[in-house]
Amino acid sequence: MPQTNRAELQAIRNQIADQKQQFGPPAKGTPNQFMAGWAAAYGADAKGARGGVLDFLHQQLNTSFWSHGSAEELGTGSHCAIFYGGQDGLLLFALRNNDAAVLAKVVAVEKACMALESLCATPQGNVVMPGARCWVASASTPQGGDADQRKIRDKRRAYLLGKPGKLPQNLDTALDWTGLWVLTRLDAAAQKGEAWAKPWPGIKQQIAAAGAESLPPSRNGLTVEHGTRGHRAYFADCFGMLRPAYWAVASYQTGDESYGCDPAWPKDEPGGELPQDLTLPALPGELKGQPIKLREAV
Repeated sequence: MPQTNRAELQAIRNQIADQKQQFGPPAKGTPNQFMAGWAAAYGADAKGARGGVLDFLHQQLNTSFWSHGSAEELGTGSHCAIFYGGQDGLLLFALRNNDAAVLAKVVAVEKACMALESLCATPQGNVVMPGARCWVASASTPQGGDADQRKIRDKRRAYLLGKPGKLPQNLDTALDWTGLWVLTRLDAAAQKGEAWAKPWPGIKQQIAAAGAESLPPSRNGLTVEHGTRGHRAYFADCFGMLRPAYWAVASYQTGDESYGCDPAWPKDEPGGELPQDLTLPALPGELKGQPIKLREAV
């Protein structure tokens, strides 16, 4: 399997457009590469890739979300587009193949993703949460941070929630928008009355309504607290994450966001225990309700 993500996302688009393309199961790579890689492999050969897809999705739901092996990319704001392209592609392929087992697991992954993002969303719809591969950089190390894909995350979430907004002009060509592009293909197929897409509107509603009961697991846990003036989300540790943001804080009054990531870190900075110089900021305002914590699994 090519180690680029671009080949996987392009293969997903080609297969959805009924352009047959051979694509083997992923053999190595990062968690986001495996999500997109399994989707491309399943689109090319559903029978041959089905077992691997089910195992991979099982890990996301029962061991640690957006992970592979000991590596975890939960919360990433820089590689989320690759995950979206993969999981949304898998959903479409499972519907088209009438594969109930794969569909059930990928819908659960979609609901987990939405529940996590909604838990960390501001009233304006901006998802502010910590996680792997933080995009934050500094003027002295502009290449330290990965690409900032938060806009892709927010626009895709808004689309699933049915909120009005313009689609990107480059939706049909920009591979980073593959997830949202797949969702528009699902809507188009359902509107045309294609039999395989008939369940999609109901599934879309389930995803949009996902709440705390759908939250995924994480080896590092994740605690989210909502205050009267904002929210904060934080990991106790970030083992298995590269260049993580250990925490994220959003002020609803000012719109300010802050992240527990050292801008000078290189892209391959290993996570681990919380560094002493990244002290968790105070929650904006008074605590509302009880903190919500992702279940920890191994």
